[in-house]
Amino acid sequence: RSSPKLSQLLEQIEEVIEEHKVVVFSNCIGEGVDKIRPMVEKYGVAEITGRTPVSRRREVIDAFQRDPDIRVFLGTPKAAGEGISLTKAGYVFHFDQWWNPAVAWQAEDRVHRKGQRGQVNVYSYFMEHTVEERIRDKLREKGLLFEEVIGALSTEDIESCMTMADWCEVLGLELGAPKEGGEAQGGGAGLPETHARMASMPPVAFEQLVAEVFRRRGYTTRTTKGSHDGGVDVFATRAGLGGKEVVVIQCKRKREVGVDAARELLGVVSADRMVSRGFLVVSGRLSRGCREFINQHGMLSAIEGLELARRAMKLGIDV
Repeated sequence: RSSPKLSQLLEQIEEVIEEHKVVVFSNCIGEGVDKIRPMVEKYGVAEITGRTPVSRRREVIDAFQRDPDIRVFLGTPKAAGEGISLTKAGYVFHFDQWWNPAVAWQAEDRVHRKGQRGQVNVYSYFMEHTVEERIRDKLREKGLLFEEVIGALSTEDIESCMTMADWCEVLGLELGAPKEGGEAQGGGAGLPETHARMASMPPVAFEQLVAEVFRRRGYTTRTTKGSHDGGVDVFATRAGLGGKEVVVIQCKRKREVGVDAARELLGVVSADRMVSRGFLVVSGRLSRGCREFINQHGMLSAIEGLELARRAMKLGIDV
């Protein structure tokens, strides 16, 4: 028995298989891997699922990587998503979707690893008017389909973002009424929602939030006034065993912050012997160059947007 997804998968594989090896992931064995295998066996198949003995997995991977007659790797993301390399593939197909997008992205990383010399094309299949589509809509609503979000969260963080109310909505179920004096299980804003609100704050409110995070970590804080602050938005001090610790904080409410901000902050820190460290705190993320610059200078630290949102939630700060 075929399906629109299976027909589309086979059609796309046939278009590229002569010039490229392909990887096909399915979370299901009976309704996924076992149905796909007979349709692609003529191309030569290497397969890893939960049924594959660990002792044989290296042999399977080596066959796919080295044997030109084995053109298809077929596996489940959780069994084939760690500790292996599939860099000989140029195409990745997600036949179905696990609800946590980090699982699929980790599996794709097997193809993007060191040794990959070409472009990697990734395709994902979704059926309209199914639970699969409703899950994807919910993930999009929570901002959990963006690379910068997924890359900054662990698998466990993402799992905690889906509440009981979310699952009931996806499955079309009624959530039971909360007990008197309490709330329904799974209530409250998740990390993506907190991050989104924080990223849309006015700059002054963002600086005040950063100051409050440091204050609750034991610092005495003071925000600067006006534009003549030398690139510093918050001063923070606290007593330590080695004496008074003085920290200067530069706040940037931007989607991405480049290396110029870090250079400016280093100039401030280097010019004042009383300052022990400078923090660059951003609502979005740092560019790769900015991150590398900070890592090269021990007097600088950074807090990116998702980490700031996580800290604010942990400290009970209302964003």
